[in-house]
Amino acid sequence: MQPIRRWSVLGDLHTGSRGGLWSPYRTKEGSWLYPNPGQEYLLECFHDYTHWVEETGGADTVLLGGDLCDGNNKKEHGRSLSSVELLEQVDVCESLLKPFCEGKNVVSLEGSWYHQGADVSLDSIIADRLKVKYHDTLLFLKVQDTPWTVMTYHKGRTGGIYRASALESECRAIDVAIARGDITHPVDMIIRFHSHYSLSIRYKHRLMLQSACWKLWFAGNIGTVGYGDRVPAIGGHVVEFYEDRIEVKNRIYPYFRADDKRRVA
Repeated sequence: MQPIRRWSVLGDLHTGSRGGLWSPYRTKEGSWLYPNPGQEYLLECFHDYTHWVEETGGADTVLLGGDLCDGNNKKEHGRSLSSVELLEQVDVCESLLKPFCEGKNVVSLEGSWYHQGADVSLDSIIADRLKVKYHDTLLFLKVQDTPWTVMTYHKGRTGGIYRASALESECRAIDVAIARGDITHPVDMIIRFHSHYSLSIRYKHRLMLQSACWKLWFAGNIGTVGYGDRVPAIGGHVVEFYEDRIEVKNRIYPYFRADDKRRVA
């Protein structure tokens, strides 16, 4: 049975970070900025993901979850950037996303404030260049021709000892909001970004997806303590909507260990 709707879920590309997606770029001065080995690996993975989506049935919708560029990256004090020119970051990000997004419905979310410009949202500029609608807040999306409603946003609640417990806590909070009447419709699925790990769970009556990323490290020096917490999940997802169910297909790539030595932000 074919799904009624098929979404590609992509977020946290962090174009402009030395640990994020980057392709060869010629500056206005005529010099070239080339990807480092880790970025070359990410680029191969990204192209594999887009080909995989198309080869397995395509996607009618692309959900872009924010942090598409690394921006000024004030959280890491502007360090570890492939380019400090924000429009160069936008140019590269657009060149990566545009071929994949063409002909698809695109929903674009705003990411973290410190990955935007000082006085402008880079995510909104990319949405404008892709000629798609941009959203700077939490969204409730009714999936066309299906009974399902998706709640999605970039940065959500965190907490709990285990990563799964943060999603479970959020699921309970949604139930309370629905019971109180603060949310006046069911929420069948939650999709969130920001945290750079991949997790999909079914809790009670709801499917919850924490999306993977395209950045090879978190902020902070590499070390033995907390190493596992700082190894991100690289990749993207496809969400298939059927009349009676929702299914998630993950495309997750091995971590690029050689890039540990560059984790200096």
